[in-house]
Amino acid sequence: MGKVSDGGDALAIKAEVDSMGMQAPKKEAAIRLVLPLITLVSIMLIIVIGRIMPDWQWVNEPLHTTLGSFEFLAAVSLAVLLLISRRNDRGVIFGVWVPAGLLVMGILKGFSSSLPEGNSSMWLHGLAMLCGGLFFAVGFLPIRAVQHATRNIPTAFGVASAMIMGIISLFISGILPEMLNGISYTATAIVINTIGGFLFAIAASLFFFRYIATEKTEDMLFACFAALNGASQLSFPFGQTWQGEWWLWHIFRLTGAVSLLAYTYAMFKQSEDFSWTAEQNYRAILETSMDGFFIVDTKGNFVEANETYCRLIGYDFGELIHMAIPDIEADERPEEVANHLRKVMQTGGDRSETSPSC
Repeated sequence: MGKVSDGGDALAIKAEVDSMGMQAPKKEAAIRLVLPLITLVSIMLIIVIGRIMPDWQWVNEPLHTTLGSFEFLAAVSLAVLLLISRRNDRGVIFGVWVPAGLLVMGILKGFSSSLPEGNSSMWLHGLAMLCGGLFFAVGFLPIRAVQHATRNIPTAFGVASAMIMGIISLFISGILPEMLNGISYTATAIVINTIGGFLFAIAASLFFFRYIATEKTEDMLFACFAALNGASQLSFPFGQTWQGEWWLWHIFRLTGAVSLLAYTYAMFKQSEDFSWTAEQNYRAILETSMDGFFIVDTKGNFVEANETYCRLIGYDFGELIHMAIPDIEADERPEEVANHLRKVMQTGGDRSETSPSC
């Protein structure tokens, strides 16, 4: 008679890994404390410099293109990383709407950076910030269609729309609204950028309130990122292209996106390391356990088993992987086996005695 267990000893490892993941490192506490101050000081500094040196300008198309290209790469990379790291996460904010918003922003900024500074590039930049702010804010709406959205629909819609608008702006630029009137911005340009700024400001507030509830560093990081983008767009009517303030907003937005990307990658890598360690320890416990352990699919076909179980039933793993529970069970009728399987699916595990038929 062999005793079969659900591998309960592995709970110790799971608890250890969960504890490691739940205990916020001191550096994360420092980030949550210092980052809002840095963001606030940065915004104030940019505004002050713009007021102190209103007439200073530096026309440098190659540098502007380079900054725009890096913004495109950072936004798209961050979106992809969020989609990968959240593939099993049902949360719609970071799992659906934020990545979609980042992709739209990144694609439109990529098109914008490919053009010389002018009406088309300014239109694409304003549209990028408007759509980005919209996607960020929409994710918080308590509407069923929003909260139950699958990532495919918003992402596909956003990417397709961004690509269409980018292509139109490149090849049919004559139909675009005027964004410049001499050296001044038109009412259309001001409205588009201001609305985008307000949407980012709303998103920043919502991320901050979410942070108060969750105390998660990523919520604070995205709150600061949204605040930085919101402030840059709300200050748009008061600046001019190529001014010092205009350059600083580009640099600080890029810095914020790169910082988010670096943090998200670090957390993703840490999560992957935790998962790998847990799996290795879990397998070590199973292989050295005196209890037999096996995993079956919903039809009772064997998927995994440790050496103890193979020894108890008299089959090696190569044979067992092509069998199902009814093939090796001598005492239980098929309906009793089915009952065990139902209990496992309902409760997550079961414990039983087995008599092998061999």
